[in-house]
Amino acid sequence: MADKITKDLTISEIFDSFPDKAELLADALMNRGLHCVGCYANAFESLEEGFVGHGFTKKELNDALKELNLIISDDSLGGLVISLEASKFIINVSKMRESEGKAHKFLKLVVKHSCDSSSCGCVDYGFKFVNDSPTTSESLFISSYNPDVRVIVGNGNLGLVRGNVLDYSKVDGFKVSSISSGVII
Repeated sequence: MADKITKDLTISEIFDSFPDKAELLADALMNRGLHCVGCYANAFESLEEGFVGHGFTKKELNDALKELNLIISDDSLGGLVISLEASKFIINVSKMRESEGKAHKFLKLVVKHSCDSSSCGCVDYGFKFVNDSPTTSESLFISSYNPDVRVIVGNGNLGLVRGNVLDYSKVDGFKVSSISSGVII
C-alpha cells in the first residue's frame, strides 16, 4: 500500500491505498477534468498515462499530484464531496426545471454568517440554481456520481466546505457535514 501518491500509481491503486479519502480524491480528479475514476482502464493505466492520454500537460499532472497528496496528508483539506443522494436530487430538480422551461447549469452554494462576526464560525448555507459559469473568485465542484451535477462555491468560503460532504435528505434538505465526524456544519 502506498504512503504517497505518485504518477506511476493507477487510479485504482490510489483508491485502494487511501479508501477513507477515495471520494475526495475522485472529486479532485473529476474537478480537474479527468473522468477516469469510473473507467475500467483505471485498474491498469497509471495516473500519468491517464493525464497524458487525455491531453493534459505535465504541469497539470504535477498540480494534480500536489493536490492529491495534500488531500491524503490533511483531513481539513480536499474537495467538497457531493453525495449520491444530493446528486440524484439535483438531477431530478434539474429535469423538472427544464420541463418547466427554467433550465439551469449549476447549483450555487451561498454561505451566510448567522451572527455579526465572520470569524465566529456561525454559518448558514443556502442554495440556488444558476446559469452563470463560475467566476475567477469561485470554484467548481463536480459530482463523482454524475458529471452534470456541478456546485459553485465562492473561494472565500472554500475553507468552510473543503473536506466535507454536501448531502440531501427529504427530511433535512441539503446539508454540509464533516466527512470525518459526521457533524453537520
